[in-house]
Amino acid sequence: MDGPIRTPLARGFVASIRKLEQDRDLSAMHGLFSDDAALTRLGRTDKDLDAFWSAYLADCPDANTTFVDAVEDEHGAALEFHSEAAGRTYTGVSLLGFAGDRIVSLRTYYDTPPGQEDDR
Repeated sequence: MDGPIRTPLARGFVASIRKLEQDRDLSAMHGLFSDDAALTRLGRTDKDLDAFWSAYLADCPDANTTFVDAVEDEHGAALEFHSEAAGRTYTGVSLLGFAGDRIVSLRTYYDTPPGQEDDR
């Protein structure tokens, strides 16, 4: 169960992650992000939404993410998550930047428990 998330954009992001992981459907992300949004994961920044999320699916084909806490305001959100993927447990945070009714930036940081070092 996802923790309490108040802002419509953050709720939309969580719902889109769910659809992406369960159905491998990239289309849910299209209405959330601005055309020039900067997306960063594993130190790589991309402005091509489909390329970014396709790489995520390739790296984490069996991911199952739960959002456990959120700090939000009208400018953005920090969403803490736990994710199971490739037999490993990841804990991290996704930082969303908002402008109007779109997400303009996403930066995701995560770590793994001791003994489960990430080789990606």
